[in-house]
Amino acid sequence: MTHRIAALFAGFITAILVMMMFISTSVRMHPAPEGVDLNDPVQRQAYQDSLPALAYLLVAGGTILGTLAGALGAAFMAKEQIPRICATVGGGMLVFTVMNLMNVKPPMWFAALTVGGVLAVIPVAIAIARAKGFDSAA
Repeated sequence: MTHRIAALFAGFITAILVMMMFISTSVRMHPAPEGVDLNDPVQRQAYQDSLPALAYLLVAGGTILGTLAGALGAAFMAKEQIPRICATVGGGMLVFTVMNLMNVKPPMWFAALTVGGVLAVIPVAIAIARAKGFDSAA
């Protein structure tokens, strides 16, 4: 049981690190203009509304790939209960994503892509983990 908890923890850390790499790339490519106070909700929303689609696609891709990497990493470490492990990491990332979307208020297409991508990647992670033999019970 302890190794499954450690696997989940490592999976979440992996997912967040991958996601943050993509978000950092997006922010570097599209920095906020000089003088914009991102703590001011009105200025932050105006900045977000000015971002190109690529900035949002990088964030969505990072969230989806981070979820996949985290779920696979956790499954590799746990070696058992693969569906539960992948679903837990995916579910945690889904909750994190929805909470973030409620605060950020991005375009609807971005929200749908990100949530749909995270939901779609959970069964993909389970299938990959099983095909690669991560599940010692299989």
